[in-house]
Amino acid sequence: MRKFSVFLGIILFVQILYSCTSPIIPYSIDAKKEDPPLETLINWEGWYTIKAIKPFFAPWDYLEDETVFRCFFSSQYFYFSFNVADATPIMCREFVQESDVEAEDRVEIFFSASKDMGQYYCMEIDPSGHVMDYSASYYRKFDYEWNFKSLEICSIKDEKGYIVAGRLSVSELLELGIDLEEFYMGVFRADFTTPNTVIWYSSVSINEPKPDFHNPNILFPCMKK
Repeated sequence: MRKFSVFLGIILFVQILYSCTSPIIPYSIDAKKEDPPLETLINWEGWYTIKAIKPFFAPWDYLEDETVFRCFFSSQYFYFSFNVADATPIMCREFVQESDVEAEDRVEIFFSASKDMGQYYCMEIDPSGHVMDYSASYYRKFDYEWNFKSLEICSIKDEKGYIVAGRLSVSELLELGIDLEEFYMGVFRADFTTPNTVIWYSSVSINEPKPDFHNPNILFPCMKK
């Protein structure tokens, strides 16, 4: 009976492990042979073969969010997609400059070569595909003059929400010191419920007194599969 109980426990553990949709540590990012063109990326059927990261967490507001994030590597690019359910995203009426993204609903990705965020790289993208990208070092030392060179974005929005997808060249990530066999990533969402009220969601739920994505504890280790 004891052997059976142990065996059953192992089976249950494996089932839980493979049904979990939050990042398994370290998170193994799929590698694909396909290089879908940017103009087809929103509706690319291959996304359904890529494992999803969900839900997103706002522990500061005791909330979960059904945003779905997927990503994969081809030989040339890092591809990503956010699918966000939000019928009322808050956006600027007239987008003028990168910093306008800070007042909008958006999704975000951070890349860091190391856990300590000694140097890391960020993109924040609104539902229309406008980007605020910058480099940073811990703690909150931002260089807003810096930009990704190869980042390409497409987006679509309707009455139910929005999808943001894009790609970044592998060669640029390598130039930035991102080792595909071991690096750190953060995946986030900002949801404005009013122009002055925002709920901050992360793919990692951490025990912190207030939201702050520029925190090493909110990154998770990744590797190319």
